[in-house]
Amino acid sequence: MNVISLFDGMSVGQLALQDLGIEVDTYYASEIDKFATKVCMKNFPETVQLGTVENWEQWEISDPISLLLGGSPCQGFSQIGKKLNFEDPRSKLFFDYVRVLEDFEPKYFLLENVVMKQEYQDIISDILESVYSVEDVSNNDPQYFLKPVGVTESPILLEDQRDFSELHQNLHFSKRKPKGVRKGDVLITVAVTAGALLSYFKVTGGLQEVTEDEILRDSWKERWPWYMEGRNLSPKFGAQWWIHNIQRKDVFNEFLELYPGIPVTSAGGFSLGTLNYGGDKVKITKEFGDFLISKIENVNQG
Repeated sequence: MNVISLFDGMSVGQLALQDLGIEVDTYYASEIDKFATKVCMKNFPETVQLGTVENWEQWEISDPISLLLGGSPCQGFSQIGKKLNFEDPRSKLFFDYVRVLEDFEPKYFLLENVVMKQEYQDIISDILESVYSVEDVSNNDPQYFLKPVGVTESPILLEDQRDFSELHQNLHFSKRKPKGVRKGDVLITVAVTAGALLSYFKVTGGLQEVTEDEILRDSWKERWPWYMEGRNLSPKFGAQWWIHNIQRKDVFNEFLELYPGIPVTSAGGFSLGTLNYGGDKVKITKEFGDFLISKIENVNQG
């Protein structure tokens, strides 16, 4: 079997596999601490060192991977410290673990971390589950929503070229606790002010509320305190959305011209007026949702 170990340290993963009598063909290790790496190479000289996990897209690995190991940095989740959770630059490397997991598709994976608050544990569990399945078995009829991203005080402009390619993102809602959005639903995001489509997501986590500490760090979260985690199904598009500049109004008008008898909202409406008056989402028909997604996918496949 071939193994990738992220945040490998002194490579105790190899020691464990050895003790279990599991034969390893190639063991790929990602570690940046030179002293830990030195210990690893002394004990396991055939280890293939990959360097930092942040450069995983540059790794030249053609072997099928059977097992992914990793214990992403825990400082942001620890009960001791600033408790920045996913906003800690070290603990944020968890998302690189997720990207490697998704890209190499190992048969098995193991993630280790510190004891943490249940809400962060639940988010991590939801994300890992979503890598292998974005479907929710209890949601047999996923709904479609069009959701603005950004706030008036901090608009999203084409010239800013903000990156919306992250695989997993928190999708925020206003103080009115959102109803009707469930795990498995589809959210298509559009930029406030720029008016362009940003990406589309499958909701992978339950409803969460921000903490007071998070509001102190980011004041806009006081107005948008509710969020659900979503898996980005069009990260390539999200990385360059400003280049494609698919305007919501243009796609809306095109849909009405092509399908004049099909409403755009699930309530039977033929306008998106609620978004013009500060709505944090609007439930749209599957037909209109699929039409918007097709515009994004046409770019992805181009």
